[in-house]
This record gives sequence, C-alpha cells and structure tokens, in this order.
Amino acid sequence: MNNRLLQNNQLIFLMIFSLVFVLVGCTTMEDAGNLNYEDLQEKIEIERAMEHIQSLVDFGPRLPGQSGDVEAGKYLLEAFKNLNLITQVEEFPVQIFEAKGVEITINNQGKYIPLAANIFDYSASTPADGLKDMPLIYAGLGKTTDLVELDLTDAIAVVRRGDIYFRDKVINSASKGAKAVIIINSEDTSLISSLLEESTIPAIGVSSSEGEKIVEALKEGELLANLIVDTIIEDGASRNIIGIKKSSKETDKVLIIGAHYDSANTPGANDNAAGVGGLLEIAAVLRDVDLPFNIHYIAFGAEEMDVVGSNFHVQQRYTAGYKNVIGMINLDGIGIGHTLMVNRESRNSSNYLSKIALRAANDLNIKAVEYFNGDSDHRPFEHIGIPVAFLQYGPGNPRYYHTQLDTFDTLNSKTIENTIKVVLKIITSLANK
Repeated sequence: MNNRLLQNNQLIFLMIFSLVFVLVGCTTMEDAGNLNYEDLQEKIEIERAMEHIQSLVDFGPRLPGQSGDVEAGKYLLEAFKNLNLITQVEEFPVQIFEAKGVEITINNQGKYIPLAANIFDYSASTPADGLKDMPLIYAGLGKTTDLVELDLTDAIAVVRRGDIYFRDKVINSASKGAKAVIIINSEDTSLISSLLEESTIPAIGVSSSEGEKIVEALKEGELLANLIVDTIIEDGASRNIIGIKKSSKETDKVLIIGAHYDSANTPGANDNAAGVGGLLEIAAVLRDVDLPFNIHYIAFGAEEMDVVGSNFHVQQRYTAGYKNVIGMINLDGIGIGHTLMVNRESRNSSNYLSKIALRAANDLNIKAVEYFNGDSDHRPFEHIGIPVAFLQYGPGNPRYYHTQLDTFDTLNSKTIENTIKVVLKIITSLANK
C-alpha cells in the first residue's frame, strides 16, 4: 500500500515536471508565439551593418562574374554560416564584361579636343582602328519620336540622359543607322551604367560639361569625331547566396528577404551594399528567435543585368508552386534619401505585404509612401503572384546613382536603421497573426 502510494506520488511528480518542462521550454531559442518588437529593436547594432557595407565596398566594383563579385559572394556565404544559417549557392550563367579603353576626340573646324568618357557595360567595340572622321548628330533624348526626321547613317548619335533606358537609346539610334552613341549625363559627373545586354554598336557616356562641349560645337556647324572603344564580352557565371533560417514548428511557410550584392562599375555603396548590410543585420537580430515560419535570406547576383539572379531563382524554385511563400521583402538603395518608398511594380498586384510595411513604418513614426517601381529583384516574384514590398529610400540623387560618387561616406546610417526597423516590425506582425 505504502509502496503503491509512493509510486503514485512519483508518477504525479513526473507528470507535473514534464508539463512545466514543456511550458518553460528546453532551449535558449526565444519563442515567437508573442513576439515583442521592442525586444528586437534593442538588438539592432547599426555599426555592425555599416561594417558589412564597408567590407562589400572594399571589394571594388562588383560586376557580375568578375573578381569583386566573386569575393563578395564568398564573404556573404561566410557571413551566413557565422549566423548558423543553412547555406546554399545558386550558380547561373552571365556575360562577363570588361571595358579595356576608350578614346574620343572631336574635330571642331581643325581644332582637336579630347573628351573624358566612360564605356557603358555591355557596349560593343569599335573596329580595332576606331571610327574616324565620323559626323556627330544631336538626337535629343534618343526616343523614337526624336529620331523620326533624322538620318543617322554612318554617324555618331549624341543624346541626353532621361525618359527611357540607356539600352533603348542605343537600340533606337542603331535602327536609324548610327555607328555609335554618346549619352550626355544630366549631372557633371561621369556616366557609368549598363546596357543590360550586348549592344550592336558602341555606347559611351560623358559628363554634362563634356557633353556641352559637343552641343556648343554643333551649333557652329558640322562636327567630326574619332572614337575608339575596346571591350571584351565573354561567358561566365554569377551566384545567388542563400541563408535559410528554419522554424522549429512544423511549417513550410517561407518569408523571403532579399538584396542584390552586385554593382555597376562603381563602388556601389548605396546600390546596393547598403541593402545587403541591412539584410545581414536583420539576420543577426533574428538569429536566436524561433519564428512560426522559415526565412530565406537571399543575396542576389546580377541584378544590374536586369534582375538575372532573381529571375533564375524564381524559375528554379517557384514556377511549379508558391503558395507556401508569405511574401518577398526587397532591400535596394536604402542609404540615401528622406522618405521610405514602399514599392511594388503594379497597382494590380497584391498589396498584402506592402500594406503591412506601410503600417509598420507609420507605427514607428517613419515617413513612408506607397510607390510603384519594378526595377529591382522583387519583380520576378511579383510577376508570379507572390506579395512583395520593395523598400527603398528616396528621392534618389543622380549624382550618386551609377557613378563613382556612390561611396560609403555618402550613406546615412539612420535610413538604413529605419529600414531594418520596418522589416523587424513586419516580421513581428506576421509572427503574431
């Protein structure tokens, strides 16, 4: 009798202990059943994010497939591993571009004037001996309507930046017979950008002051130019670097947070080392937080080639189904500006995630507006029906966009921190639903 009573007491004790053990938990992982945003905010270390940004800038231009891009990818893979994330690497083909040299001289009635110029990424080369004594013809913005009355046959088109893509200015000019294109920047800085794909004719950019030398000389009459453009375009590869945070819950639900790590032929601090620094800091804050869904942190390659990396990822993973994906948050250009732009490409697409983002910014007293912009890695996700929120600070400054002035010292750490806060607030809202 006494032994049976003792056994019963022991059994009751074990049952109570087990219940307490389950309720308290047997791990140091924080339970997100009632996630507290203030607890997450306290963990933000903006200096840590800025250190990541500086490291990426230090790799130099991160042109897809080239050395800076490769080294940045290795750095990010190691950073994800250090955060105890499950890592994956997606390799995809790209065209590797190298600008070897450019020379342009205008002949203004026997007076030869050399100009400073830059080659657009994926520009074709001139013949080895260059284009000689080629007439220059001013063609406005290079739109089809600007070219209707012009004959650019065996000439170099001179167009201004604005309204349409650089690529389209070149395509339009080539269709009218131009042998090359000079694009004048709207700012007095070097014009460095990409045509996104290999062009049929050479394309170079000049600053506004260099461009005015051409425009003023054209007012005096015929203007000739000698142009040499030397480029190499060959097959190569770039990569998406992925860090996966698994929930302890039985769920296949996924939130995607992405930022591209490649750059144009520039330091690429705001575009887009800043976004990647924000991505890594979000991952660091959430490192020990157990969420009711999985997170895929993705550093995309080759965004500057018209979102090649994110297109590849979507085609590989989600064309057969995406109902488990809660949404995609894209961070691009978060280091300059005074207003948080909450973008998606189309008014007709789902605003589920962008509404949560706008509400999060409002709750945090962060100035934010709804905007529509498809020029980043959210676009492939949005096109297949996944809700997106593309977070970007604006308005942008053309002095820094795709120029050598896109340097670390131009960044505002406060806008980067604000973006991180908004993302953490979004995650809190999603986790507590």
